[in-house]
Amino acid sequence: MIEVFLNNKKIDLYKDENIQVNDSIQNIKDIGKIFTTFSRQFSVPATKRNNKIFKNFYNFDIVDGFDPREKVRSTITKNGATWRKGFIQIENVKLKNNKPSSYKIYFTGEISELRDIFKEDRLSDLKELATYNHPYTDANVEAGFESYLSVSNGVATPSTTESDFCYPFISVGRRYFYNNSGKIVYLNAQNQEIEGLEHRDFKPAIRVTRIVEAIEQKYNINFSDDFFSTSDFTSLYLYLNREQGVINKGSSSASVRNEDFNTEMDNFLTASFNTVTSPSGTTTSFRKHTLNYKVKALGFCNVDIEVTSQLDVLYSQTNVSFTPDGEESFTVTLDLPSGQEGSEVYEPRLRLIANNGFLTKFEAELEIITTSQNFAPPPTTTTLEGSVIIDSRNEIRVNEFIPKMKVLDFMTSIFKTFNLTAQVVNGVIEVKSLDNFYDTGKEIDISRVVDVREKVVSRVETINEFNFEFNQSESILIKERNKKLDDEFGNLDFILETDDPAKLIGNVSYNIKSDFYKILFERLESDDVLTDTIFSWYVDEKEEPLSNEPILFYTDRKPAEGVKFQFTNYEPNNYIAGLNAIGEKSINFGSEIDEYTLELNENSLFNNFYKNYINGVFSPQARKVIITAILRDDFILNYKLNDKIILQNRSYIINDIRIDLSTNKAKIELLTDTRETELSREIVLLVDNYQRRVEEDNGVFENKNCLENYLIEL
Repeated sequence: MIEVFLNNKKIDLYKDENIQVNDSIQNIKDIGKIFTTFSRQFSVPATKRNNKIFKNFYNFDIVDGFDPREKVRSTITKNGATWRKGFIQIENVKLKNNKPSSYKIYFTGEISELRDIFKEDRLSDLKELATYNHPYTDANVEAGFESYLSVSNGVATPSTTESDFCYPFISVGRRYFYNNSGKIVYLNAQNQEIEGLEHRDFKPAIRVTRIVEAIEQKYNINFSDDFFSTSDFTSLYLYLNREQGVINKGSSSASVRNEDFNTEMDNFLTASFNTVTSPSGTTTSFRKHTLNYKVKALGFCNVDIEVTSQLDVLYSQTNVSFTPDGEESFTVTLDLPSGQEGSEVYEPRLRLIANNGFLTKFEAELEIITTSQNFAPPPTTTTLEGSVIIDSRNEIRVNEFIPKMKVLDFMTSIFKTFNLTAQVVNGVIEVKSLDNFYDTGKEIDISRVVDVREKVVSRVETINEFNFEFNQSESILIKERNKKLDDEFGNLDFILETDDPAKLIGNVSYNIKSDFYKILFERLESDDVLTDTIFSWYVDEKEEPLSNEPILFYTDRKPAEGVKFQFTNYEPNNYIAGLNAIGEKSINFGSEIDEYTLELNENSLFNNFYKNYINGVFSPQARKVIITAILRDDFILNYKLNDKIILQNRSYIINDIRIDLSTNKAKIELLTDTRETELSREIVLLVDNYQRRVEEDNGVFENKNCLENYLIEL
């Protein structure tokens, strides 16, 4: 006997109504999707009980009636035992003589709820992530660059093992490289080498595990640890890059430089002093810069004001008070002279350092008066003006930095990337890799307990085109690499063909598209020798800042060589390197040259998570077997979709099963379980040829702007 309950209330059913359900979790036609139990529409009578349960749905004048937009929790039982839990949604009601006659409804399994509960929510809506907000200070940037950061109650504590945050060696501003002295430097506007890292160039990355935990908390759901506790997942970090360019938000040491005011203004100012001889005698030649900063600030704190150049403090004032009543304003004036004989180069930087409380905003105007004189023309004065407004909240607020991405798209892309599947068991969403899912199923021999009335054996359509894709970042490193090789880094695209043009191999395309992005890292050289430093420059081909690309990567803690921070002179012993692959873990669909080892890494996502299933389903021995059978109740109540079905001494996996719960008649689509066999010779050769392509195209990846002498070996 079949019974259907809606919010624990039993629904009246027709005695002769067939309730047909379809159960599928992965399907050969699109195994990049997750399937769930669903039913065909079935009708229930408009009895008094059902009218009460459906709140007279036909009468749309009723206030607070049955909402047809919502799915309502439901349970289907067979002979008193629970068969499936899920949701029921009403489709329509049939009226006869203006009175309700029947309701048409359909049932879906529990997994379908995820799309409904996530709705259009974005990652930025996960307020639970605020737990990991932390002060944005020079000290925290340095600690997160050298080690990982564990965040608790707003305090960031360094950790030598993977933790909540890190500040990887990915620059959103300057392009860093080694000079001839083995020091990390960058070039200024005058093509001069400047030693040291600028704190504002580095943005944090959050451990992806923390995002999944926030999803569980917000929506009151539980994922199992089957996959989410493996290092393939727990070692992943998501780059917090929603804002474009260097970090200004969240800065307790908010600062502006000349270049922040006006792109035509040179950030470097040179004051010079020379003694020259004129026809009438000797006079001096000089250049002097007078800087007038007019600053308005809004906040509630005490602030130290500094103007610095490199590590030199040119001006300072301590404990300037700001009150919450309104804006405070002040003016800083200083001269940049030269010494006797020669010249001085200045890189002025105005800094507001909050000692306590907070700054919410400050606005600065800059007037630069340049006075020059020599023995011929009279002194001249030039005035340049500009202004900049910086939102200077004093912490990294994760919800404001996390890329714009829907929660559903985030979870879907995780599932596609790692070929995951899910089913609800005792209220927990079991998340497993597809291989693990099938490996943990039990064997059920149905040879003697299933009445096989019909059996059809057919071929499995062979995939002839594979497309595994990430989004490609607009970053200069990856754009130049992809142009040179006419290939998309991290993707896997190939077509299965035969040497005999008279033969055709299938016509099915296999498409997996993740919404995450790929970036490239480069291993730096010092005096033409590779160092242990691997770095990425996150700007586009015009060297303009990029933003809002959800980028996943692994990390490793490596020795820091010739590295120090420019304004604090701090020299870290280690740094956090971003990596697309490390050891047996990879975030590339295809095999690629490891940016650090410069060797082919074949531990691709395809090889680690897709290959076994594809080996079996699309091997020459693969067959699709469709049987029509009368099932016993114990099978219907106890089977799981990862069970291996034994039929006449052969092992199969379930691709699809359709059951009439009233009659126990079922149509079962099985696939031969050949996952342990090798790929067909054609596929093996094609994959090998494709993967080895990267070894046959050895060469130097040349880009005079940013990748000189960067060996890709592709």
